[in-house]
Amino acid sequence: MIAVQSSLSQYLLVNNNLPKAIATYEKSTPSYQRAVAAFQAALPSIKTADDLLNNRQALTVALGAFQLDSQVDAKGLLKALLTQDPSDSTSYVNRMNDPRYKQFVQAFGSLRSDGGAGINASGFADTIVSAYATNQFEASEGDQNPALREALYFQRVAGSATTIYQVLADPTISDVVRTAQGLPAEAGALDVDQQVAQLNRTGFDVTKLSDPAFVAKYVQRYLVLNDLNNPSADPTGGLASLFGGGGSGTDGATGLLDVLGGSGGGTLNLFA
Repeated sequence: MIAVQSSLSQYLLVNNNLPKAIATYEKSTPSYQRAVAAFQAALPSIKTADDLLNNRQALTVALGAFQLDSQVDAKGLLKALLTQDPSDSTSYVNRMNDPRYKQFVQAFGSLRSDGGAGINASGFADTIVSAYATNQFEASEGDQNPALREALYFQRVAGSATTIYQVLADPTISDVVRTAQGLPAEAGALDVDQQVAQLNRTGFDVTKLSDPAFVAKYVQRYLVLNDLNNPSADPTGGLASLFGGGGSGTDGATGLLDVLGGSGGGTLNLFA
């Protein structure tokens, strides 16, 4: 579906009262409610990794809590992750760059030895369901505008990245950063060290991601540049016209980038 508002307008509308928006999604989405009910009902009978892997409904929610629901059929990978010792440096989870897999193993890896005690402990189900709700809500927003899902996810988790390598390991965080830094999507196909060098040349400072105020501003920068790179995301020209462009595109976009702290020309400096 093509967005009828700018990505930034959509983001500001949703983010203005995010907890309420997520709660509304939970109450009004039968498919979400069925999935959660099935997960909660299945937990007492899940004692081993195989039990989880063989229960598709429960597995979908377990993975969805970490934005990994697309991996529900990757049974070989998931079994290796859940049955190998994560304290062993050679185990599969320690060879995965994407932090979401490590988070999944931290939550469900106890199944390799505790007979299901960990996942049936008080509060565990609520934690997973809450994370699943957030990710499913973000996915539903992404159905209307993929950039909105990326922005909401980035806003929520970017602060966990403390090195550029951690930024690049998360597909969504790295996509947001590349766009916000004015790099082309093709840059993601380069060797990791080349990507690091490119980000350094743009003035990217990963330590800024620990500042919520900076992240909020950075998300808006990403959304502006995303629409400039993908004009169909803002077909009405509303983004440009709001900031003095009269619908002409470049002038209005320049005005908005000025509002967000940039110079309007070349790579914007939000890292001074």
